[in-house]
Amino acid sequence: MSRIRVAYDSTSLLDTRTGISYTAAQTLETLAANHLDALDLYPYAITWSGRHDLAATVPATTHPCARPIPARLARWGWQHLNAPRIERWTGPVDVVHATAYVVPPSKAPVIVTIADLNYIRYPEFCTPDVLTYPAMVQRALDQGAVVHTISEFVNQEVRDYYNLPAERVVNIYPGILPSVGGDPARGKKLVGSERYLVSLGTIEPRKNLPALVRSFDEIAANHPDLRLAIVGAPGWGSESLDRAIAAAHTRDRIVTLGYVDESTRCDLLAGAIALVYPSFYEGFGLPPLEAAQAGVPTVASNAGSLPEVLGDSALLPDPNDEDAIKKALSQIINDEELRATLVARGKERLTKFSWEKTAAELCALYQRVAQESPQAR
Repeated sequence: MSRIRVAYDSTSLLDTRTGISYTAAQTLETLAANHLDALDLYPYAITWSGRHDLAATVPATTHPCARPIPARLARWGWQHLNAPRIERWTGPVDVVHATAYVVPPSKAPVIVTIADLNYIRYPEFCTPDVLTYPAMVQRALDQGAVVHTISEFVNQEVRDYYNLPAERVVNIYPGILPSVGGDPARGKKLVGSERYLVSLGTIEPRKNLPALVRSFDEIAANHPDLRLAIVGAPGWGSESLDRAIAAAHTRDRIVTLGYVDESTRCDLLAGAIALVYPSFYEGFGLPPLEAAQAGVPTVASNAGSLPEVLGDSALLPDPNDEDAIKKALSQIINDEELRATLVARGKERLTKFSWEKTAAELCALYQRVAQESPQAR
């Protein structure tokens, strides 16, 4: 069989790396490294200002496709005119993989990655741009698109909400890269303390950071050397976090570091007592697995996909119950044996996730969708 030509949305790779862009980037790299015998990859980016950066961002063995059209104009046309088709960027392809909800019109069959249903479940947590996703996703599904999810939790949510049969919703877990190690001394120096908790993730309402700050503020009274480091790119809706920090008695022990590079992220994890990740809703949740790689335990939450992904390798309080969050933080700080147990369980949990497995399963999905297309008959 000839190689499958795949148009692969790489627009998110040109932005600050978040969970979605990290997953899209690692998937593309692993596909390019292991599956060029079966695939021709055409990464495309819908951007004006960043179009010249695409070739330097994607693997050299792929065929980057960028055209001089503003993203807002392209998306307006896709939403309202169902044009222009993505083939205007890529040329003829066999499959289109929309990796970040934005689904272009196309002649070829479409796979759309739905990392979560945040835009349906918690629209109050979403930016205006994100609230355009439902119409685009629904149009794609009405035209027969196949859905790729990254957890069984989201798989079931998608099937239930959109009333789709199981064969149209395929779960493929993302992987986790081998740990590159971190320098705990540097992490402690950056935070200014030998003992600290660290939060990783984009600053946005669903991360539940104000509740984390309030919980930390109460328990920190008994731990005068303890600090909280909040690390992540500014997203939106950070005013509630700012207010929570301003109201905290321990505000001088809460350190906000913004977006940091990968090396610094590893250092901050390596030096931490624990990762704290009490999110209201996650479709997967990479930071706790990064913590497991670093040998650091996690306090997460019992919401969304986190129980599925983490199992018994983390403490999982109710994100709506600040007393439960405080109790979990106290446990993780005070109980060294518990921390060691969670670290050991986390290392075992990591064996479930591999980028090579992700890429192999996705390659098989591309082949299936291409073969089932009327164009292939």
